[in-house]
Amino acid sequence: MPQAPGDYAPASSRRSTKPRVNAARLWTGGLVSALIAAGLAIVAYLVIHGIFNLPMLGVRPDGGAVSATMAGYAVGAGVAALLATAVMHLLMLGTPRPFFYFGWIGGLCTVIAVLIPLITTQHWDVKGATAAANLVLGIAITVLVQGTAHTAIQYPNRQQYPPVG
Repeated sequence: MPQAPGDYAPASSRRSTKPRVNAARLWTGGLVSALIAAGLAIVAYLVIHGIFNLPMLGVRPDGGAVSATMAGYAVGAGVAALLATAVMHLLMLGTPRPFFYFGWIGGLCTVIAVLIPLITTQHWDVKGATAAANLVLGIAITVLVQGTAHTAIQYPNRQQYPPVG
């Protein structure tokens, strides 16, 4: 176990007694999390736009609401997962209790993503549908990246996986 929560060494420090962060494992999981988030965004778009015939809301740089495309929504979710992975990696290398802080950051980003469509001048059904999709995506990204980060911790002098067979 680490001497203090979040007291991890970079993977390159082979002789440390601290747990190490396996960056390759973390970022591979982050890429898979991005693919899952993009897939969830496509499902949300198909349900909201395809089944309920409601537009998905996006936000222009000037703050105005626009109708989001399926590809734009999926790319945005994937990029959010990659950014979350980067934040998690930085937290694991430099903060005590990185999972605690990541939970707060993920929660705050999710709340912001839920509130943004709710403050537009669109109809409540459109705002609510987009906010619900953003809530599901935010929770999924936070849980996926945090779960991946737990598997990216390597403890010295400890076998990582049980033998197969």
